[in-house]
Amino acid sequence: MKNLFSRLRIKKPVINVDMEQIKVIPKGNVINITGLYPCFGVVLYNSNEKKACASHFPNPQKGTIDALMKKAVLELGNLNKVEAYCTGNAPLDDLNNLSSDYTQKTIRDREFVLSKLREYGLNASNIHFKWIPKMGFNASLKFDVDSGENEYIFYQNNLKIISKGNLKEVSN
Repeated sequence: MKNLFSRLRIKKPVINVDMEQIKVIPKGNVINITGLYPCFGVVLYNSNEKKACASHFPNPQKGTIDALMKKAVLELGNLNKVEAYCTGNAPLDDLNNLSSDYTQKTIRDREFVLSKLREYGLNASNIHFKWIPKMGFNASLKFDVDSGENEYIFYQNNLKIISKGNLKEVSN
């Protein structure tokens, strides 16, 4: 699979979403969220309006996911027709060690994000996500606002690509 940026026929502006940012991105742009370790990257997309809200946040339980959702309600309208694309959140410990406080926090944070999306009216079938599978990985998310095409990439040590794909096809 080629990189999303190289597959685009027309050069489009790339809007970077940095930590603690919430951005509204109109059609004609590509969203780029990088450095998702241990952070979350979330894109909420209205395909009818070709408009998105995107965020990069480290701790969803400190009001950041609520702030994103409230902005999306204002900017994207009825959220039951909006799609969500989420990735990141590397575990701070081995996920096989279920007794670890870090593992429990990772699991709680992931479920918290998904439950907030549903609480604000997103249909479960419109929530696409893949979480970083283990320690030492990093993630990025690229999203074309015109087409809805997306690509997540998981890296090890910020260099070696471990996996990449379309979140609609690989949700876990």
